[in-house]
Amino acid sequence: MALSQLVVVVEDDESIIELLEYNLLREGFRVECVRTGEEALSSIKNLQPDLVLLDLMLPGMNGLAVCNNLKKHNATENIPIIMVTAMDDEADIIKGLELGADDYITKPFSIKVLIARVRALLRRSEESLIGEHDILSIEEILIHPGKRQVMVNEMQIFFNKNRVWIITFSCTSSRLGVYPLSNCGCCSR
Repeated sequence: MALSQLVVVVEDDESIIELLEYNLLREGFRVECVRTGEEALSSIKNLQPDLVLLDLMLPGMNGLAVCNNLKKHNATENIPIIMVTAMDDEADIIKGLELGADDYITKPFSIKVLIARVRALLRRSEESLIGEHDILSIEEILIHPGKRQVMVNEMQIFFNKNRVWIITFSCTSSRLGVYPLSNCGCCSR
């Protein structure tokens, strides 16, 4: 079984760390918590998480500097970032989004809304990994999502958009792998 998605929480308030960690773990995510901007950069570069929840007001390097640094490096530029902060001024929100944050949530926040936004951002991130003109090749399977076309051993098979998406997702998801193709209702082993 593949590992669940990893979320790095960058926060210095212990009560918020506990709230986020408890709820993310309960929702099936793996969680790594760090308390400073410097720790965040090191941890994120080493762990390559699926998503980062980033406070702005941190000891040492602030969250804006962390975000800016992550977006400047190839290894971390595509990691989704949700800023979670008490800074609710319009200028702060705009600055955070312009520096590369994918979403901005102000404190206090609803944990249910935060989890929903985490899931939505991760879903969009996974979907955007495969472009409409990309062709996937896995063993004897060729998948062209844009044409809704799958070729197995040079035999062309057409599927509706949803079934091609299921096949593409199954073949590219670190959580599923190739095996579940036979279980998706659109082909057999």
